[in-house]
Amino acid sequence: MLKQRWVGPLILIAMLVYGLIVYPSLPERVPIHWNVNGVADNWGSREMAIFFTPLLGALLWALFMVAPRLDPLTITSPERFSYAPFMDTILRYGSLMMIFMAVIHVITLGIAMGWPIQIGNAIMVAIGFLFAALGNEMGRLKRNSFAGIRMPWTLANEEVWRISHRVGGRAMVATGLLSALAGIVLPQQTGFIVLMVLVFGWTFFTLGYSYWVSRQVASRAAPPTDPAAS
Repeated sequence: MLKQRWVGPLILIAMLVYGLIVYPSLPERVPIHWNVNGVADNWGSREMAIFFTPLLGALLWALFMVAPRLDPLTITSPERFSYAPFMDTILRYGSLMMIFMAVIHVITLGIAMGWPIQIGNAIMVAIGFLFAALGNEMGRLKRNSFAGIRMPWTLANEEVWRISHRVGGRAMVATGLLSALAGIVLPQQTGFIVLMVLVFGWTFFTLGYSYWVSRQVASRAAPPTDPAAS
C-alpha cells in the first residue's frame, strides 16, 4: 500500500483533520521546540502548531514526486539511469516520511494538551523505527542522485552501488532498532548521545565500506600486469 501515490496526500489530510479536531483543546501558546533536556524553549500559536507540520510534509512529498524528474543522471543519461524499476521504493520512502511526520505531529500536539509524553524519548523511538523501515527498503534502490549512498564511486559502478546498499541497508535497520531501544530504556540525554553515536557510526561505516568495495571491484577489473614488461 505504501507504494501508492495517494498514501502521502491521505496522511497529510489526516494530519490536518486531527489538528482541527484538537484545536479547541490546545492552549494559546503551544510548545514547538525542546532542548536536549526535553524542556520546551520555544512556543508558537495554535494555528502554527496545527498547520506547520502538515505544510512541511506537503513540501517534502512534493520533493519526492518532483525529484525523479529533475535528477541530472536521468536527464543526461536516460538510457542508463531510470527511476522506473524502483519508483515503488521511492514512493515507499515518501510514505514512510509522511508517517514519521504524522507521528511527530500527534506527539507535539498531544504534549501541548497535557499528554504525559517524554518528547526526547518519543522522537528517538520514532526516528529509530523510521531508520529501520528506510533501511529495509535501501537494497531495492537503483543508482540515482536523490536517495541512497550517493558517492562518486557508488554512482560510477552498478555492482558497487548494489553491494553498498545491500550491506548499508542491513546496517541501517540495526541502527534504527538500536536507536528505538535506546529511546525506550535510556534517559533522554543519554539516549540522545547514543542516537548521535549510532547515526554517525552508520554514516562513516557505509561511506568507508562503499569506498572499500569500489577499490575491490576496481582491482578485479584492472588488467593483469605483464611480468615481462618490467
